[in-house]
Amino acid sequence: MRRKKKKKAEGCGLSRLSENVIASPEGAKPAALPEASPRGEPLCRQSRFLRLLRCFAPSPRNTGRAMTIIGQPVRGAGRTTLPLSYGFTFIEIIIVIGMLSVISLAVYSNFSSGIRIWQRVNTHNPEEDLNIFFDRFRLDLKNSFKFTGHKFLGTQEMLEFTTLVESPALNKKTVGRALYLYKADTGIVERRLKDFSQIYGEEEGAARQLARDIKALKFQYYAYDKENKRYLWLDKWSDAALPLAVRVELELKDETDANKFNETVSIPVSGYPA
Repeated sequence: MRRKKKKKAEGCGLSRLSENVIASPEGAKPAALPEASPRGEPLCRQSRFLRLLRCFAPSPRNTGRAMTIIGQPVRGAGRTTLPLSYGFTFIEIIIVIGMLSVISLAVYSNFSSGIRIWQRVNTHNPEEDLNIFFDRFRLDLKNSFKFTGHKFLGTQEMLEFTTLVESPALNKKTVGRALYLYKADTGIVERRLKDFSQIYGEEEGAARQLARDIKALKFQYYAYDKENKRYLWLDKWSDAALPLAVRVELELKDETDANKFNETVSIPVSGYPA
């Protein structure tokens, strides 16, 4: 019985020793199994435990770069290995999310401010258009004067007179004609300037839209009636002499109560009757 057990133990040790030699890395010395267990356990059980530890141990050639996969060893090439899986830690992910949030907030604030500025520039402001219209109208009438061969012409929707205009050919101010025209179908007030070279050449002057969304507009002309000896407002004017003043009344298409405006401009060179 003792001989059989001894032979069985020796056989188990030899088989485990051969597996240890096969599973060792290439170029490394095989680990020798002890002939007898210090605790008196069977040698085959101890060699099974050593083989299990060896499956979880890292390969000597790939320490720090690869981990040994539990599985069958490859003969003549050491254990089968795969590269480590590199990734981000939780703290790194939190930092990246915080940085992206700050950058996104800055980009959004700049983009939204640019959108607001663009909307303000492109938004139609009727009051601003009216201020420009009244300013140009007042300036042209203040600079108007009598000129031989050209009359001061005016109706309720049109006004044309001699004044100082900017000449594109001379690149300075010179004598010319200013035309204010209200287009009822489109609700636009247009200003057209022509110097005398353009007038005699029958050229179109520079036109500019001063106001839009106008519901109604009317020009009136202040004059002195010599027969009746009184002052009155006229709806038409066609004379070489200038009226004492010109009044414009307009109404916006806005339905509010504050949509009616009027402006009266006196003409200094017209003079008053004695």
